Amino acid sequence: MSSSGSQGPLHQLQDAFDSFGELFRSVVPQEQQKRSQESKYDTWRDEFLGAYGLNPRMGMEFVAAIEEAEGLGAELIPFDRRQEDILTDLRNIEMQDIMTAGAKAMSKLAKDGGRSFFRSLGQAPPDMLDRDNVQGMVGVVDDVFPKLSDIIVHGRDRHMFENLRKLPACTTAVAVVGLGHLPGIEKLWNESES
Repeated sequence: MSSSGSQGPLHQLQDAFDSFGELFRSVVPQEQQKRSQESKYDTWRDEFLGAYGLNPRMGMEFVAAIEEAEGLGAELIPFDRRQEDILTDLRNIEMQDIMTAGAKAMSKLAKDGGRSFFRSLGQAPPDMLDRDNVQGMVGVVDDVFPKLSDIIVHGRDRHMFENLRKLPACTTAVAVVGLGHLPGIEKLWNESES
């Protein structure tokens, strides 16, 4: 402080630091509260999906693959259909197709084997979700609701296959796809090679 009573540069710096500290202390609890709410939402979502036998962490293999690719400096190329396009196609399914699929599903559920199969889908342990079982599930959707199956499985298989084929021949690529898509992409690839 100078002899005239005015504040010097060091005192002004201290005032600025104190003001920043007050601001920081007022923001941090808000951020902590926001993180706490997000954590509660994540917990609620996981419990809700788990109650219906669904894996709330599906797709974690994609996160791991992305992190690994980034760590290696590899280029990431999204090659699946855009989610918005898939949703548009789903919205365009006609009510008659939905009713027909519902009737087929009810018929299957009336049989003991159907009930057992569908009940086991939601409770399937991860080691049961192997290639054969996943293909069995896709087969059921193919039979019960072919338009839905074409949109969410086979149409996406074709789209991913076409995008893989567009990569330059000298490119080494690692494609991370859901287990339900692997056989369709392999089939299209083998057909194109013959």
